[in-house]
Amino acid sequence: MGKRSTQNTKSGRAMNPADQARKEARRRELKKNKKQRLVVREAVIKAKDPKKVIEELERLDQMEYNINEAPPLPDHVLLERRRRLLGNFNRCLSLYEKDDKTTYNDLKKMLAQYHRKHDDLRKYYDSVKRAQSVTVDDIPLPIAMPDDGKIRASMTAGHLSSLR
Repeated sequence: MGKRSTQNTKSGRAMNPADQARKEARRRELKKNKKQRLVVREAVIKAKDPKKVIEELERLDQMEYNINEAPPLPDHVLLERRRRLLGNFNRCLSLYEKDDKTTYNDLKKMLAQYHRKHDDLRKYYDSVKRAQSVTVDDIPLPIAMPDDGKIRASMTAGHLSSLR
């Protein structure tokens, strides 16, 4: 939104002085409201507990990657919730980055730990689901080697003890 002069109208004509005053008052009010909204947003972010956000993310992971039962919510809902929670956590993180460096570092470690757990859980879930979809006939078996007397002769007790 561009900033237009308070002296002229859209067509370029001179503006009524009462309208000019109204327009200036409206601009000042919007500027004040913007500052108030920022203060309110910051207060809401400060009220959120980042540890609870991480716990909620872990709960979502348990729902989504549960091997025994299907997730109770559709995938797009889980993804949207995860995106929203990560956004909240990142806003908390940026707030603590300005105010408290030690808490910021702790939260960064907590987020990295969550991502590692999430990746491990997802890999495990994917491997189990792949294993469930494989039939026994699809698994290649080793080829039996012929029973050769030369192999047995070379594996004497003295030769085996040298391998240990």
